[in-house]
Amino acid sequence: MPHIAQVILAGPEEKVIEEYISSYPDKYYRYGRLPRKRKLITSFGPTRYRLARLYDRQSKKVFSPLIKKLSILPHKHYQRGALEAAGGKVFYQT
Repeated sequence: MPHIAQVILAGPEEKVIEEYISSYPDKYYRYGRLPRKRKLITSFGPTRYRLARLYDRQSKKVFSPLIKKLSILPHKHYQRGALEAAGGKVFYQT
């Protein structure tokens, strides 16, 4: 059974891919998924997700559109948005 965060990530990921492909149909095409699952720590708990990839024919590079759209930082398990609430709580308690 998929983790709730995986289901939540799948919807926007498909939408972002369709936006890329529909805006530039000759530039981008689907290039499968990452070989390994990426670990993301969300408010629902840690989850592992295999991000979809697109191939840019002009620059000849492969990228994950969801990483660009959500501004996911490389090599960081906790993203800025997840830490804002905790940081604010610490600030108000001191």
